[in-house]
Amino acid sequence: MWIIFTLMAAFMQAWRNAFQSRLSRDVNVAGVTLARFVYAAPLAAVYLLSLYAWQDAGLPQLGHGALQYIIGAPWRRSSRPP
Repeated sequence: MWIIFTLMAAFMQAWRNAFQSRLSRDVNVAGVTLARFVYAAPLAAVYLLSLYAWQDAGLPQLGHGALQYIIGAPWRRSSRPP
């Protein structure tokens, strides 16, 4: 079963890369990145809802350490020199 999912993931990654390279000819990098996240959000929501419909599970509880990491990681990333 995992082989099928791996092949599907590889196909989708190749399709996304081809779509992005075609889109980047007409739109700047920020626009391509925005399109990626705008189109990915509904797909991720549908995927998450389907997982919860298939197998009911509680929402994960995040501790203070996880929240500090989530909030601090982007700032740490942006403060590094290129």
